[in-house]
Amino acid sequence: NNDGNRDLSKSFISDQMRIYFQWIGYSIVCELIDIFGTISNTINIMCFLKMGFKDPVNVSLL
Repeated sequence: NNDGNRDLSKSFISDQMRIYFQWIGYSIVCELIDIFGTISNTINIMCFLKMGFKDPVNVSLL
């Protein structure tokens, strides 16, 4: 009988609440990825600046 399964699925969170939780989750995950990327790119730029511009690869990667 599928009526029991349908009633069970209605007892959890609504579709609207699921959408809110998804947006909050995606926002947090994207923000963490953004912060990690910014920090790692800053570290990479500092490393390339310390190595100097004698090697053409450093110039192209910067």
